[in-house]
Amino acid sequence: MAKIAKWSPTPHLHSRSSTQQIMYEFSAVLGVISLIAISVYGYTFGGAYALKAIWMLLVSIISAILTETIFFACGRRFKDVYEWLTLIVKSYSLITAILLALCLPIGTPLMVVAIGSCVSVWLGKLVFGGVGYNPFNPALVGRALVTISFGGLLTTTLTQVDAVTSVTPLVHLAQNQYIGTYEQLTAPYGGLVGLLMGTYGGAIGESISFAIIIAMIYLVVRRIIDWRIPAFYLGTVFFMTWIVGAMNGVAGIWYPLFHLLSGGLLFGAAFMATDLVTSPVSRKGKVFFGMALGILTVIIRLLGNYPEGVFFSILIMNLFKPVIDRGFMGRMNLPLKRGEICFWLVSFLIVIGIAVLIGIMI
Repeated sequence: MAKIAKWSPTPHLHSRSSTQQIMYEFSAVLGVISLIAISVYGYTFGGAYALKAIWMLLVSIISAILTETIFFACGRRFKDVYEWLTLIVKSYSLITAILLALCLPIGTPLMVVAIGSCVSVWLGKLVFGGVGYNPFNPALVGRALVTISFGGLLTTTLTQVDAVTSVTPLVHLAQNQYIGTYEQLTAPYGGLVGLLMGTYGGAIGESISFAIIIAMIYLVVRRIIDWRIPAFYLGTVFFMTWIVGAMNGVAGIWYPLFHLLSGGLLFGAAFMATDLVTSPVSRKGKVFFGMALGILTVIIRLLGNYPEGVFFSILIMNLFKPVIDRGFMGRMNLPLKRGEICFWLVSFLIVIGIAVLIGIMI
């Protein structure tokens, strides 16, 4: 059973596995996801797409390592190759670099990938003091900057002609005013099966939903990540979009499943929102964190100008992580009291109320 360490920087959870073991296993899972993504892209779109995916991963990794090397050299943190290698390994820049590359569209220019990786490591982690002190998920800091600064260059294809006509499922959803028939919303992508298998253009590692689901289950079973955040995150999105669909004449569960399998929701829930440093410590805090992520994601997706709400939702909730920790700390194993039962009941009603309001507005 995990316990809280009172006098140490984040991550605070101590388990049977050391932090290094957890990070190494997490890195191995990301490596497998990368290989699957490259294979799916190569099989679906051809060798040029697989090669571009490889280059994006390599450029992101090299840029991250080079950024940390320059930073450590300026601070005279190492004297020889062994000390340098130790610093690089223990800073886990490889994880940040792979996460960033996997959440970028295949058409992203390599220079933009390099800039995003540099920003992820430097502005997202190093300036705050390194691993354990960063308030935001480093990869998402780089992803946000790239999206804001180079949004027009983040295409899902390698040719400009195809990029004009190719749209992601969530952009297609927005073009249909967020509601449509099963054929209208899923047919261009091979139905729900196509969304599950990832046989459509998008971010490198986000579209392979089947692999992400398997990886998520593995990470939960191995206790690398806590099940509460992805379960309540995905559950909240499913429940809210089901209400929105039902209010607009969309029967069945295919509509909420469409939302779960589209964009970066599964990827963010499995690999980003569960980050040990930037997610709450207590179990009840994780539940609240996941529910809040789901609410923000649905609001941004269906009411905002940006079709994908996952990454910005996680960054916003990273900001409130200390507040959530203070609010729920010390209540991990305590039974629910009357006031706390009221709190969770009100939270559930808020979820329903926001979903109903969105259903009316769209």
